[in-house]
Order: sequence, then structure tokens, then C-alpha cells
Amino acid sequence: MQVKTASGETTTSGIWRFVPVAILLGASLIASLSISKGFGGAWGMKLQAFTGFMLCAFALMKLVDLRRFATGFGMFDLLGRRWTPWCYAYPFCELLLGEAYFTYVAPVTIYSVTLGLGLFNALGVLTAVRGGLDRTDMRLANPLKMPLCFVMMIESVVMIIMAGLLLYL
Repeated sequence: MQVKTASGETTTSGIWRFVPVAILLGASLIASLSISKGFGGAWGMKLQAFTGFMLCAFALMKLVDLRRFATGFGMFDLLGRRWTPWCYAYPFCELLLGEAYFTYVAPVTIYSVTLGLGLFNALGVLTAVRGGLDRTDMRLANPLKMPLCFVMMIESVVMIIMAGLLLYL
């Protein structure tokens, strides 16, 4: 169902608004299953590959319109509100973190950084929403045509779950 937002843009409502993120996560899942099959298919390898593909996919979506992402990200990220260069550096850091998952160098460090970043991002989104940030404001949109705070919260939760599982395994 299509609805108009307060800023006048048309967006999808209800469960359908999550389809673009589901497609990114699904593509990451399929790619991770494919790559892990070639390496014996262990569960840890599947989770690691999925997390790497997911981080890279989300980072690339942010890089499509870096200026718009940085503007929206700076409205709710705890560090980005105080230091604007972080808003521009974040997608590159996320891309490098995603690529690090494919190296399997210092995995505990990589998982710990991912867990910390996911928790920090989720805290920033929750703090901003509690402070009155309009969660549906499409001015914070991204190429997925979803409010950025929704995308960041979904991404943060998946980062926390995946890093937590990988640290546990």
C-alpha cells in the first residue's frame, strides 16, 4: 500500500516496507550459503559469510548517496551528532568490516567490533527516537526508499545477533 509522508514523498506502508531490506538480507543469505558450500559448509562459515555479505551490501547502499546518508545518519548516531566526519567515514568502515569477515583474520576481534558497533548504532537510534525523531520521515531515506532509522535498526539487530552467535560458537 502506498502512502504520502509528512515531507510529501510516497512510500510503502505496512509489512511491504521491509521488502527491500528482506531482499538484501536474502541475497546475503544465498551468497553465504553458496560460498560456504565450497568450504565444507560449517555453520560458523555460513554465519561469517552471511555477516560479511550483509555488511558489504548495506555499506554499498549507503555509499550510493553518501551526502544524503551522512545527513540522516548525523541526526541519530551518537558520535555522528558530535563529529560530522564520522557520518562520512561510517559506510567505508562498515565496508571494510564486512570485507574483514572474508579474511578470517582475528575473528574474535572482528566479531567484537561488530557487536560493539551494532550495540552503539541501536542505542543511537533508540535515543533519537525517544528524543522525538520522526521515524517515518523520508528525508532520512536511502536508496531502499525506507526511513534510515528503520534500516539502521534492522541492520544493528542483525549485527548484534550474528556477532553474538559467532562469538558463542
